[in-house]
Amino acid sequence: MDIERWWQRLTEGVAETDGRRSNRVTRKPRVTPAPAVMQIVASLVSEKAARRMTEAHIRSCVTCTSSGSCADGRRLSHLAAHTRRTGPARRKADMEREEWQERREQGQRLLHESQWATAAGSVREADIQRAHDALVAMLRPLSPKKADGPQLSDWERAEAMSAITMLATKVEQLSR
Repeated sequence: MDIERWWQRLTEGVAETDGRRSNRVTRKPRVTPAPAVMQIVASLVSEKAARRMTEAHIRSCVTCTSSGSCADGRRLSHLAAHTRRTGPARRKADMEREEWQERREQGQRLLHESQWATAAGSVREADIQRAHDALVAMLRPLSPKKADGPQLSDWERAEAMSAITMLATKVEQLSR
C-alpha cells in the first residue's frame, strides 16, 4: 500500500469517528449544601426544651460549673439562642400552616356537601325503590297464589313478619 492511499484512508476514518463523538459538555447538577446541624436540631427542639437541656447540662457538667463552658455547653447555649431567635417565625409559620389546613378541610367539606346535594334526591329514590322491592319480595311467600302451596312454619312466619316490619319502617323513614 502506498503512502498517499494510506493517508487518504486514515483521514476518512478520522472524519467518520469525529462525526460520531459528541463534543458537547454535559454539566453535573449542582448539589445543594446540607443544612447545618444546628438548623436540623433547631427544627426538632422547642424553645423551652433547648433552654431546659442547656440548664441541665450546666448543672451536671463539672467544666461548665467551674471554668466557664465546655464545647457541649456552648453548642447547647447556641441551640437555645437559635431557637429563641427563630421561635416566633416558626410559630407564625405553624399557625399559617394550620389555618391553611383548616381552610382546605372546610373547602373539601363544602365541596362534598354540594356534590352530595346534587345527588341526594336520586340516591333517596334509589334507596326507597330498593327497600320497596325487598318488601314486595318478602310479602310474596306469605300470600301464595295456590292454596296448596308450601306453608311457612310459625318461626319462619315470625321471622318474615319481623323483616317486613323493619323494611316497612325503612320505607316510611326514607319517604319523609
